[in-house]
Formats: sequence, C-alpha cells, structure tokens
Amino acid sequence: MDEKAKLKVYTLLGAEQFQKVVFILEKLKYQIIQKFFPNIKVYYEKQCDKQFLRRIRKQHIVDEKALLHEYQKQKLVFRKELVYKQNRNYHYDPNYPTRFIKYLEMNKKIHQRGMKKNIIVIVIIGITTFMLGNPFPLFSGICALAQVLSLAINFECVNLQNYNLCRFQNKRVYSCLKRLEDKKLESNLKNLQEGIVPVSQAINSQIQIPSIDEIVNNITTREQAVQLLEYVKEQYSYLQELHTKKEQEKRIGGRKNV
Repeated sequence: MDEKAKLKVYTLLGAEQFQKVVFILEKLKYQIIQKFFPNIKVYYEKQCDKQFLRRIRKQHIVDEKALLHEYQKQKLVFRKELVYKQNRNYHYDPNYPTRFIKYLEMNKKIHQRGMKKNIIVIVIIGITTFMLGNPFPLFSGICALAQVLSLAINFECVNLQNYNLCRFQNKRVYSCLKRLEDKKLESNLKNLQEGIVPVSQAINSQIQIPSIDEIVNNITTREQAVQLLEYVKEQYSYLQELHTKKEQEKRIGGRKNV
C-alpha cells in the first residue's frame, strides 16, 4: 500500500478529526496546569533527580555525565512544553523537526501497550463473568465499558501517530526537513559559538537546570552576552507568533459560532 492510500485509510479511521480533539484537550490541559498545578515543574524535576540518583546507585553507570545530560534534556523538554503549551508528541520543533518522528514512535509504542492491556483486561472480565455467573453485574459492566473506551482512545492515538509518521517519514518531506534542520543547526553553531560557553559551564556543573543568574555569572565576554541576547530575542519572537496565531484562531472560531 502506497503512502497516499495509507493516509486515506488513517483519515477514514478518524485521524484528522481525532487530532482536532487532541489539540482542544491539549489547550485545556495547559490551562488546568497553569491554574491548579503552578509548581508541576518543581515536582517533575525532583522526580528526575531521584531517578538519576537511583540509577547511579543501583546500575553502576560508567558514563555519569551522559546520564546527567539525559535527565537535563528531559527537564528542558518538559519546561519547553510548559512555556510553549505544546506537547512534544503533537508539535514538531522548527529547530529539530526530525526529532518529532522519534517522539511519535515512542508515543505509538506506549498506546500499543495500552491496547494490549485493555484487550487482556476485557478478556479476563469476560472469562470471570462466564465462570462466576456475573455476581456483580454493575461493577463488571462499568469496568468493561471503561476498558472498551480506553481501547478506543488508544486505537485512535495509534492511528494518529501512524498518520503523522506517514506524513513526516515521506522521503521528500523528510529530506526537506533534514535540510532545514541541518541549516538551522549550522546557523545556531555559528551564531551561538561563544554564547553556548557560559550555558555549557553552568549545566555541566550540576544536575539542576541552571538559573538565569547562574548563566549570567558565567558570561565573561561581550560576544557571549550579545549572542545569548539575540537568541532570547529570537525565542521571544517565536512565542509572540504562537500567541498571535492562537488569538487569530480564537477570533475565527468565535465568528463561526455566531
């Protein structure tokens, strides 16, 4: 089956409509986090620290620095999700667009495991109901319904991942994204060659993500300060573009509902 046929099947199975639902739920998710869980970043990073220390003690890690960078990366990605209010599994990073494919594949495996668990539980409920004569019909019915709904959601999630993987793994699209990624990486290396030094020094010295003050304290040259400031301006501009886009979508949606 070619890519166009696959995309058509994924679409018929509800990928595009489900993606709209995902974006609505994503927006609601970050509104809830912002209002009710303002300290979620602190909690998440403490859990990362505990996992890091546990693995160092129990697994006798040889390359401790590599493991340190792994958990620092997890923290940074989570912080980025909170700032941009975008889940890594449903939005690609303009700086590293091909990385999106890895997140899609990881997310797909999670929901495939979820589907297997749902099917196993449904089978167990069916067998026990048949053998015991269903002594608790209401409880069994609620459990079975919950598993069926969970199975349907996991199925649609896998279908959506397949839909996006098919789009992004297309040879022409992937080649274009890879060229853009390499060009952006080359530009960042050139424009941040000096600016990355104080950040690297601050990160390599601890498991915690350094504060702005700690990074500023490591700046020793004017060039480092200028490059970091330009990078901050670029990221702020991108955030403003996202905010403007969301406001426009709100206005369009509001007009449609009138």
